[in-house]
Amino acid sequence: MKKKDIIIVCIIMLLYSLLSFWRLGSFKEPNTFTETRELNFQLDTKQQISKVVFFTGHEVKQIQIYLLMGEEEVLLPMPTDIYVFNWYEIGVNAEIDGLKIELAEETSLGEIAVLNQEENIIDLIPLETEGKLLQDEQYLIPEEITYYHNAYFDEIYFARTAYEYANDLPAYEWTHPPLAKLLMAIPVKLFGMAPFYYRLMGNIAGILMIFVIYIFANKMFKNTKYSVLAALMMTLDNFHFAQTRMGTTDSFLVLFIMLSYYFMYCYITLPKEATNKKRYIMLLFTGVFIGCAISTKWTGLFAGMGLAIVFLVYFLYDFIWAKQRKEQFKTILICFLTCIIIPILIYISCYLFFPNIQYFPTKDLSGIITITKEMYRISFSISRATSLLLCLVYMATYAKTSMVCCNIFCRRTIYNFWNRKSCYLVDRNNKFSIPNHTSN
Repeated sequence: MKKKDIIIVCIIMLLYSLLSFWRLGSFKEPNTFTETRELNFQLDTKQQISKVVFFTGHEVKQIQIYLLMGEEEVLLPMPTDIYVFNWYEIGVNAEIDGLKIELAEETSLGEIAVLNQEENIIDLIPLETEGKLLQDEQYLIPEEITYYHNAYFDEIYFARTAYEYANDLPAYEWTHPPLAKLLMAIPVKLFGMAPFYYRLMGNIAGILMIFVIYIFANKMFKNTKYSVLAALMMTLDNFHFAQTRMGTTDSFLVLFIMLSYYFMYCYITLPKEATNKKRYIMLLFTGVFIGCAISTKWTGLFAGMGLAIVFLVYFLYDFIWAKQRKEQFKTILICFLTCIIIPILIYISCYLFFPNIQYFPTKDLSGIITITKEMYRISFSISRATSLLLCLVYMATYAKTSMVCCNIFCRRTIYNFWNRKSCYLVDRNNKFSIPNHTSN
């Protein structure tokens, strides 16, 4: 890329970053928890309350909160679904003089508060020492419970698992490979468990996608205007903006797929005088990133099928017109090594790096095979006909995307076969060069 292109794409990324990091999530949430089975709190005087607010910990089985009104204990109705590391509030209109909390086994609580009619926090006096752990971070209680403080959508699974990776706990979510969750765990390990940190890596991946689409367009069209257009289309895409700001795995998946296709495109557009070393490096990066995509989500397999189509079309064309067939067979061997063996090694390494997965330890190859079988069972538990249909839809989608990359090479091959002129030369810059000749 030219210096002008680098400046332009950096400006676009900077502007997007300012918007994407704005209110990405809170930086601080309660980090002291208790698993004490029963806790009691008193009020100085009997007071009218409007709501009870609490923050859940790493494990939530069952939480019961009782309002103490003289000799009477009233059980509060709890929310239908309670997830870990989330704030909850229960509307109340009662006059109480205390609270009692009962936690089931393997249930932790981080904070609790009661609010009066003016939405002010009422002081609770813990009767047990452990109760102080639920009163030491009252300043973190949000005025309004929103996405800014709570996990939502699939974050309830992936953010929790990132926390478990960071703290060497049995990983809860195992239905997808672990690479993306390991990446999410890095800022959680460094800075703590809060929405900003478990969304940070995904948001960075979203920013990098803009850079990748810019250089990809620049590589394809050799035109700054088209490169800017491609980058702006992604920058202004609401779905891209929303999805990458969530702490889920999809941001990493798309980034890795884009990078794998970029390096494959670099490989098939190398000039004919390019060294073999440079060609093999392009294949190596293609294999590394498609391996990362598959290690993030099995959807990456379908993207790999698309890459296989691109490579096959290019290779067949090159094989037909090649003079040195030995080099072509060497290319097949290198491609097998970089695009099949290396992705498999990356996939296995991700599991061996953190083998402490709940229900399915992956300390060795047999454990990885077991969890892979279970993932397959979960992913394709629907009927075989429906599974086949979904596979065909995925394959068609990625094949269509892939054919865009190799379309020019298909045209060149058809052109040469149609004219049956082996003397037609095709350079690596997508231009036809037809030498002068006289007919017999």
